[in-house]
Amino acid sequence: MAETVELKKKPPISYPEKITLLTVDQKKMVVDFVALKDSKVINMIDSLMCEETIKELTFPLHDKFATEATLRKAFEWMERNAGIELKPEDMESKIKLDTKQIDFFAQLDIDAHIGLILVANYLNTLPLLHYSLQALADKMSAMNVDALRSAFAIPAPSSEEEKALRAKFAWALEEPSKQSK
Repeated sequence: MAETVELKKKPPISYPEKITLLTVDQKKMVVDFVALKDSKVINMIDSLMCEETIKELTFPLHDKFATEATLRKAFEWMERNAGIELKPEDMESKIKLDTKQIDFFAQLDIDAHIGLILVANYLNTLPLLHYSLQALADKMSAMNVDALRSAFAIPAPSSEEEKALRAKFAWALEEPSKQSK
């Protein structure tokens, strides 16, 4: 008969109000626990630590986008929006950003916005990821082709390539009023 081994469960950890993180650019950040509670950082801490050591340690983040500036923006958003929960159906549809969200994301240039999206993904913070993706999509939909090329460093096609693309995708260049007729 095989012997049954009973694994002891770790007792739940009582988190301090503040947790210290070490960014990829070697800056220490003291962050409110509330801002981290739904992120993978807490899961990482849970798997590594016990309650006594959690107050004394600095937890390094290894993602190359986890810079101090980007994390500050991410934690600022998470603190302002603590408690936002997304239902599975919210993840499949376009969400409407309120003025608070629009104002926050309007401050970001494209590079900072993409960095924020990547950090939200790294931290597994779904509300921030979903809202920032929607804000970037809204921002991009308001840009013309030249602005998009500039923002994403996409070289302009040669005149021959452009002519071929315009012919192939003429429907996309029509005015909205002509498309609906």
